[in-house]
Amino acid sequence: MEKRSKRVIKYGLHSFLTAIAVTGIFIILYAFTGRYTQRWDLTENKRFSLSDQTKKVLKDLKKKVEIYAFWQTGTPQYMQVEELLKEYASASPYIKYEMIDPEKNPSRALQMGISEYGTTVFKCGERRKDVYEREVFSYSYFSRSSEFRGEEAFTSAIIEVTSEKKKKIYFLTGHGEKDLYDNGKDGYSNIRDYLEKEGFEVETWNILEKGKLPEDAELLILAGPKYDLLEKEKEMLLKFIEEDKRNLLIMIDPGVKPGIKSLLEELGIGVKDGMIIDMMAAMLGDAGSPLPEYLHHPITQDLMKQKSSCILCGATALEKKGEIGDIFLQSRASSWLEKDYRSYKVKFDKGRDEKGPLPLGIAMVKDNTRIVVYGDSDFPSNSWISREGTTIQGNLDLFLNTIDWLTEQEKKISIRPRVAKMRPFYPSKKEARFIYITSIFVVPLIIVLTGTLVWWKRRAL
Repeated sequence: MEKRSKRVIKYGLHSFLTAIAVTGIFIILYAFTGRYTQRWDLTENKRFSLSDQTKKVLKDLKKKVEIYAFWQTGTPQYMQVEELLKEYASASPYIKYEMIDPEKNPSRALQMGISEYGTTVFKCGERRKDVYEREVFSYSYFSRSSEFRGEEAFTSAIIEVTSEKKKKIYFLTGHGEKDLYDNGKDGYSNIRDYLEKEGFEVETWNILEKGKLPEDAELLILAGPKYDLLEKEKEMLLKFIEEDKRNLLIMIDPGVKPGIKSLLEELGIGVKDGMIIDMMAAMLGDAGSPLPEYLHHPITQDLMKQKSSCILCGATALEKKGEIGDIFLQSRASSWLEKDYRSYKVKFDKGRDEKGPLPLGIAMVKDNTRIVVYGDSDFPSNSWISREGTTIQGNLDLFLNTIDWLTEQEKKISIRPRVAKMRPFYPSKKEARFIYITSIFVVPLIIVLTGTLVWWKRRAL
């Protein structure tokens, strides 16, 4: 009897000490995790990780940004927005956010002038930007799915309320260039929206109509002109670069006109006749839509790290004439410059066509003026920025990084937020029946059988 009592005391003391040790371990782990908030994102497309662009924006913040999110508690949208704002606050001490349910706190909503659910307010000093639910979630009735664009919308709002002065970009018109306000597949309306979200002021300018070039332009863009420049326009553009020391982006296509070719040659860039064909590295077997490769340059450095592909369509080859300038985009070794690109069937003709790799993008700095020339103007168009509802991230990042480099904002060069697709599961009748039977009958039966087996073994001891 005495032995048994000692054994009971011994085991009891052992259990007590074990309980204290386990509790101590949990307290230490809790304190450690409270101090260090390391997280791992194992989802497709890094859905719960901030993009490079957002991280850079938050890292460079020097002003306090207050965020007030008016969403209905308990909804999936509320939880997604809160999760994203937690990431923002974790990445920068200057971000403070508050989740507010307008139903539970109507006076707060009235005070801030909120008239609809799903409004997120960004404030920095006196500046304010309201982001609405339609900008955060885009719904498709036909596919019964939605896309979460929260990071894109929120980062854009932070840029807007913290920017001191907007840089002005002018797209030239009057020569059949790409249209900033065209929503069709060849238009530039999508890229205009992205530029405005990144804090630029975007306008058009007709040299012939105005008789001069804009004095407040940070950057001029000549995008896919179908008609030639007049000699006077060419002279004005050269003066804009050489004397005014301002920046220029030119995007051309096969069949470039003599005046534009002459302008480029004076800048030190030649244009070859023909179209790039690539039978090996092209989009879905379309040999006229090659997948080029990047070379080292600030414009492409992040794209190279992320192995993000871009797609060109109907591109022509460039040539560096002098010592100044860097080729940062070129066709692959499997490509060639097809001289007879208008014919029904194309093939490489030795002695006539030119083998790749061939330059497609050249950047240069001349006397503090930055110039970029592309052998394609289609890659930033609506159909090549967003195709079949999917953003072609490489095309978007390549164009916006080009703008950031030209406007001397290298810190903004990055990979932009990716859209998180919401994929609801709609089971078939057979799948629904299997789920029902498994959850109602099979799982409970397994639990009962396991419990019975454990009870039987203990009873037999």
